[in-house]
Amino acid sequence: MNKEVICSAMKKRGITKWDSPEGIELCLHCPLSECELDNDEIGVYEVTERRKTAIQQCISLGLDVNQISERTGLSRRTVHRYIRKEEAGGNR
Repeated sequence: MNKEVICSAMKKRGITKWDSPEGIELCLHCPLSECELDNDEIGVYEVTERRKTAIQQCISLGLDVNQISERTGLSRRTVHRYIRKEEAGGNR
């Protein structure tokens, strides 16, 4: 996706890029009752990319699988699968 898409919670806080550390942190702990970005206009690809970016940032911080799972709200299995694919060169 070429255009930058952010939600109202990000706009309210002056966040201009969803993949900035502040954007990802807000996304992971979203104050909205329903994700404004999880819709047909953006699609599953965008949500998947956000998850990948969040996991990558956690890995770069040296967090382990349990910490990544806790911080992102993703299951340990999902985190393990991502890491396994990444190590195999499968996440692009």
